Amino acid sequence: MDVGFIGTGSMGGMLVRSLVRHGALAPEQVWAANRTPGKLEALRAAVPGIHTAPTATVSTCPVVFLCVKPGDTRAALAEMEPALRADQLLILLSNLVPIAGVEEQVPCRVAKVIPSLAQEAGCGIALVMYGRRVTPRDRQWLEGLLGAISRPLVIEESQGRTCADLTSCGPAFLACVLREMALAASRQQPDLPPEMAAAMARETVLATARLLEAGMDFEAIIRRVAVPGGVTAAGLAVLEEQIPGTWEQLLTATRHREENAPAPV
Repeated sequence: MDVGFIGTGSMGGMLVRSLVRHGALAPEQVWAANRTPGKLEALRAAVPGIHTAPTATVSTCPVVFLCVKPGDTRAALAEMEPALRADQLLILLSNLVPIAGVEEQVPCRVAKVIPSLAQEAGCGIALVMYGRRVTPRDRQWLEGLLGAISRPLVIEESQGRTCADLTSCGPAFLACVLREMALAASRQQPDLPPEMAAAMARETVLATARLLEAGMDFEAIIRRVAVPGGVTAAGLAVLEEQIPGTWEQLLTATRHREENAPAPV
């Protein structure tokens, strides 16, 4: 099945590269469109064999991913609408774009996927939400496609913001925490080079992920490492006092930004 991608920037380009690299799509099944010719050329150089036909992508493909920025959604839909048909599946990539609002504008079936940068490595959760016209066959196909590069997780659209903070925004949040941990270690120990501290933090988080994959949960890891009254316990006491409020502020900030963003459609 041919699959179109309208917008080949950060997420659109990542999906194309990862889906082809992991064998979910052959290059000749991919049709890509972008208003910036240079981005299309860069993607074609990275994934030889894909079609870069902006005017034919929507009319040719039974499935179309709309990967533009939220503010560009209205204009993109207006341009696409004459070519969209009832037998197509349109997949949105933004939490800011409500499925019901798009369903009112287009004849096709509508779903939503919130990917993560982790899909660049073929892992992590991809959030999936479905509109009222989506069929069981659509669901099976989409979750099968995404399963090649992620763990698809179907959620309610109302859960999208909080879930996206954990999955789509999560890599940036965790990377920020690890960066600050490494920088603080270098400040405390001036003869410890920052790059060495960063390497230790990176290896520690990778090893911790392996423990989680092996079946240990968060509490089990904490119990195994922190001896009551010990050094780790002293550090945990600081974190348990400071971190809950920080995460509450973060989640509130992201929700506030989304709720106050201009309506994209």
